[in-house]
Amino acid sequence: MRQPRRSSEVAKNKFGSIDALVNNAGIYFSKPFTDYTIDDLRSLTSVNIEGFLFMSQLAIKQMLAQETGGSIVNITDDFWSVTQSPV
Repeated sequence: MRQPRRSSEVAKNKFGSIDALVNNAGIYFSKPFTDYTIDDLRSLTSVNIEGFLFMSQLAIKQMLAQETGGSIVNITDDFWSVTQSPV
């Protein structure tokens, strides 16, 4: 939660408000799913789920406090489906 909070503070200090958030961060591993380790899972959830969740929460709280609204865009891809061989 440290990095999302820092990012939110930097944005508020630099721009004076948070009016938009684009959730576009994500990682993947280019190895077979069956080779994923617990550390891989922790990295994936940390960036792909926790990053999205905590950044969105902070942005929404700030947007509500500003009483001016805002926009959040979530970007995903299907790279997984085109890079993996069929089972």
